[in-house]
Amino acid sequence: MTEEEFLRRIDGHLEAAKEHMARSNEIMARSDETMAANRLAFAEARAELAGLRQSSDDIRVELRQCSLRGERVAQRFEATVRHIYADIAKNREKDREALDSLLEEGRAGRAALFRILDELKGGQGPAAAGA
Repeated sequence: MTEEEFLRRIDGHLEAAKEHMARSNEIMARSDETMAANRLAFAEARAELAGLRQSSDDIRVELRQCSLRGERVAQRFEATVRHIYADIAKNREKDREALDSLLEEGRAGRAALFRILDELKGGQGPAAAGA
């Protein structure tokens, strides 16, 4: 191989190497752009996640407050129902006493009526015999 042929071959290899280097530089530039875009996207994603965490914490606090409010309402409702039942029990006892009193008055009135009827019959009725 002659020197001229050798130099042509080296020039060809250098030309191919330049093309590979240019392509490599182009790929590296695109890679740098992609990495920069990824860094920006990751920063945005981290910021979004931080916002979501805050929203999640806010929702958790709100749910806790709603739960506590619901618990207080349920406790007040239970206390009201217990008070109503206590009032009903008291009223039932008063009603029972009033009913017993009415029954006693009715019995006394009926007994008196039978005595009056017996006297009208001339003292011949069962009330006179039991008295």
